[in-house]
Amino acid sequence: MSLKEIFFPQDKAYFELIEKQSILMVESSSILQEIFSTPKSYSSLNLKLLSLENEADKVVITIHDKLNHSFITPFDSEDISALSNTLDDTIDLITIVSKRLGLFGADLTEGAFKEFSSIIVSMCREVDRMVRHIRTMESGEIKKSREVIHRFEHEADELLQKHLEELFKSKDPIKIIKLKELFELFEAVTDSCEDVSDVIGKIVLKNR
Repeated sequence: MSLKEIFFPQDKAYFELIEKQSILMVESSSILQEIFSTPKSYSSLNLKLLSLENEADKVVITIHDKLNHSFITPFDSEDISALSNTLDDTIDLITIVSKRLGLFGADLTEGAFKEFSSIIVSMCREVDRMVRHIRTMESGEIKKSREVIHRFEHEADELLQKHLEELFKSKDPIKIIKLKELFELFEAVTDSCEDVSDVIGKIVLKNR
């Protein structure tokens, strides 16, 4: 145990709060995926997502309140804020996807939705692994996870391109408008996961 850990044990609270956000992100991604495996449960699953989003918002408020009253933090307060905000953005985007599905009356058996949600779950789980390595600043493990996340994000980009090309062959303009927005929202979630990865990478680079 370092001297900092001895004299400032409250620092661990930040790790616990960030890890809580990460857990909520993983849970949200799993529920989104579940929507497409059990479409008839959309209403109840969407409510679960809204509840998780509300819980995540409370964690963000707690983190920012602590930052406003803390002189000592485990790493730069700006970085803690950036990490918390990007995790929250990811959860918000997942919830927005679910809301849009309901608003547009989307066909939840659409194959592209399952493909995107599978990638999102994998990325969120990898981000969660990264978050748990922040305590020890394990740069090697975090580098591996960043590479995995980058590959998934690239896969999502290719998936978006593929499905947009297929979509634009449709002669139904309403279908094109709705699905294009949904596909791009899914891709935005993957971009947000990569944003979290980038923030963690910078934190470790500054603190290793």
